[in-house]
Amino acid sequence: MRMNHPAIMVNNSSLIPTIEKYQEVMEPQVDQLIGYSQEIEIGEDFVAVLSEDAAIHVFEVNTLIKDSEGKRLIKETGMATIVYAKRNDIWKILHIHNSYDKIDL
Repeated sequence: MRMNHPAIMVNNSSLIPTIEKYQEVMEPQVDQLIGYSQEIEIGEDFVAVLSEDAAIHVFEVNTLIKDSEGKRLIKETGMATIVYAKRNDIWKILHIHNSYDKIDL
């Protein structure tokens, strides 16, 4: 089953529902904090439905970090896993895990 990124992550207790929203919210924060930019690409994603009340979403994440002049500095590739549970008819995120391999360019 493909879920089309129902929830990328939680930021300050706010659900970020799509990669576009993630980029809109998170990339300016990264730019402002460290003066660099990052490009985020979500690759293949899969959902395992465990029961009527539980599911696991696994997806590839590729990030490229550039300095203020556009020079490529770091490329990170990895996987993200999100565990969902339905509570009171609302899907909630129980756990998020990211694993990355950092490649200095």
